[in-house]
Amino acid sequence: MSEAALSLRDVGFSVDGSELVTGISFDVTQGATTAILGPSGCGKTTLLRLIAGIENPGASTILLSGHDLAGTPTHKRGIGLMFQDFALFPHMDVAGNVAFGLRHAGVPKRERGARVAAILALVGLDGYESRSVENLSGGERQRVALARTLAPNPSVLMLDEPLGSLDRVLRERLLVELREILGRLAVPTIFVTHDQGEAFAIADHVVVMNEGRIVLTGTPQGIFEDPRTEFVARFLGLKAIVPGQRSPDGAWWQTPVGNWPAEDTERSTAQLLLRTEQATIVAASGPQVVTGTLRSKFFQGALTRINVDTPAGDMEFELHGKLALPPEGEAVHLHVPAAHVLDD
Repeated sequence: MSEAALSLRDVGFSVDGSELVTGISFDVTQGATTAILGPSGCGKTTLLRLIAGIENPGASTILLSGHDLAGTPTHKRGIGLMFQDFALFPHMDVAGNVAFGLRHAGVPKRERGARVAAILALVGLDGYESRSVENLSGGERQRVALARTLAPNPSVLMLDEPLGSLDRVLRERLLVELREILGRLAVPTIFVTHDQGEAFAIADHVVVMNEGRIVLTGTPQGIFEDPRTEFVARFLGLKAIVPGQRSPDGAWWQTPVGNWPAEDTERSTAQLLLRTEQATIVAASGPQVVTGTLRSKFFQGALTRINVDTPAGDMEFELHGKLALPPEGEAVHLHVPAAHVLDD
């Protein structure tokens, strides 16, 4: 197992008796990226401020390479923190912005120049030293901000919604670039986002938060395949959740849209997540088949997205491959092989 570069143990913080984060514990391993994923106001940014020392976590334990950070001021923690607004200095050129932290650390001028050139090359901005930051594109400003954060060679890198101010096309392109940059650096990184697509694309490990607490941790694939709770499932955009009641013989979950095998022997009722992304068109209704009226269909190249009116309301399906769909307004039958029982 990789050694933990950063360890949080029972980290909490409250203001005027109101708990903003509670009982946060996880490790960030050396060279890995951990995404903190959750809705606005769930405590993600507060957690970063606690790690950086901007806020005091009280009796909580935060360890950096095994060293307890309690009492260590922000500027001595060796943590690089980059916020969404980038906070670049408009009166400085690119090199001046990137060298800012190095000057304050007393790094000699010649060494600063070499470090600035190296880090700009790393983020794909070599030759940009003398450019005004006000004349850069949004993606270029984002990379200057990242370069400035990386220049002092931090022990841990923390990025707070670093792509949030960019449009979707640029955000998706920069995700790929950022993942490659972080892979080359091998710096342990915390990436805060409310976007599950960003978290899954960039992170090795994901921590899902809600109302100041961790509700689920795991790999991106593991969390997507088994979101565990209705909150996590809905937050990930998995909306096909239906109530289920065990059949008299105990073998099936009976739902408004069909029946699925019941493996849990303890519960008599449950909320079931239907994995609609695994659906296929079939000829007739039956076990593990959702039957409804085809309301709309949208061809999107490799997949076709359809909406179906069912006894449980509108359901959306993403279907792959060559399809023989009925006309809109007619019945459609979809085999859904998996239905997961969600925890309360």
